[in-house]
Amino acid sequence: MLISTSKLYNSDEEATLTWRKSLPGADRIAIRTGAIVIANNEAINLLREGGVPEHQLLPVQGGERIPLFTRETWNKANANPSLFCPGPPGAPRRPLDKLAAFSVDVWPSLHCMMPTDHPEVIDTATVYKGSAGPYSCTLDITIGMKYGLLKIGELMPPEKLTPGHRSFIECIPPWRIKTEAATKAVEKNGKTKVLTMDFARPVTLDI
Repeated sequence: MLISTSKLYNSDEEATLTWRKSLPGADRIAIRTGAIVIANNEAINLLREGGVPEHQLLPVQGGERIPLFTRETWNKANANPSLFCPGPPGAPRRPLDKLAAFSVDVWPSLHCMMPTDHPEVIDTATVYKGSAGPYSCTLDITIGMKYGLLKIGELMPPEKLTPGHRSFIECIPPWRIKTEAATKAVEKNGKTKVLTMDFARPVTLDI
């Protein structure tokens, strides 16, 4: 099932749900159907709070290119793991890129269109080609950050960690996850009060 803000498409082959904030009940649809939800981080957080399993959540941002697969392809890949793309430990799996039925561009930005290093002069009329795969500069960066770079302390053997690695590991958790330090720094002047650090919270309406 693919849902947009203006149309509803039903397909036995498509197992992807595109969620928008104007479509209440998307969490229940996803839980009931097992569809993968493609949405921005704010929506993903709300859906996670709503009980949608993590393996059904695919956060995206502008500039990313997303491969979509038919239900038949997903079933074949689940039965034959060799049909899955390689990825960091614990990262959600997806079928091989060449098996994608089609791709969706999420409002592409310039840096996501470049398959290699940026040239000094960029000609917007030129299609730049390189050795990178179709999703190397987009979706794979997001997955690599979440399941690779931000978990480097879990993935690398302790004896292989350099001082640079260790300082990065010590810096990231409070900066990316914990907000207590930031709150204390802001409130230190005695005049400012941080009410909340949450970007979005689920709201239950009694209607």
